[in-house]
Amino acid sequence: MTQKKTPKDMKPLELGPTGFAVADAVRKYRQNNDYTYAQLEQRLTEIGHRIPVLGLRRIEAAARRVDMDDFIALAAALNASPMALLANVPAEAPTPEYQMATGLPDDVGPQEFQAWVRGETDMSLKGRTEYWKREIQRIERAMERDQQEIARLREDLTQHPGDPDLLGRLHWAEGREVDGNKAYAEAEKLLADLQERLKDEEYE
Repeated sequence: MTQKKTPKDMKPLELGPTGFAVADAVRKYRQNNDYTYAQLEQRLTEIGHRIPVLGLRRIEAAARRVDMDDFIALAAALNASPMALLANVPAEAPTPEYQMATGLPDDVGPQEFQAWVRGETDMSLKGRTEYWKREIQRIERAMERDQQEIARLREDLTQHPGDPDLLGRLHWAEGREVDGNKAYAEAEKLLADLQERLKDEEYE
């Protein structure tokens, strides 16, 4: 993984994917909220978990580890959900494959990671296989709804040709259909791979 650059007076740590993601997310959410380091320190103090300015700078520079108390307090102070901090994909992350969190397989993406955190799946091959079977069914239902909406909008446009609102909604629905087709193909590919690996595991 690319090592985050740090100021000369801050020695970088060898953080894993989770630590790296959280450090990057703290910086993003602080900047999105237009907080200075001092303002974020004040917010943390008000909720009962002060982290000094230097500590915040070191967190963002990946030169200070974030424990669980720090993590929850930072999420609250930054008006972010814990999930948003955990599921952050740093801009410096390798692509297309990126390990979402420490100890997880490289092929676990943000969506499956969030489902795991919510307790909707586990990281066993059987659990992951069942999750992607359900997800493919969900995608199929969404694609069917999109196709029905596209057909209806095209029919409406025959009655009101050039209507800007109808055209905008049609383009939006067609974009969703393209995204759905891509997600479906990717999910099918991953499911096939998981099923093959599960079969190999059962034969061992």
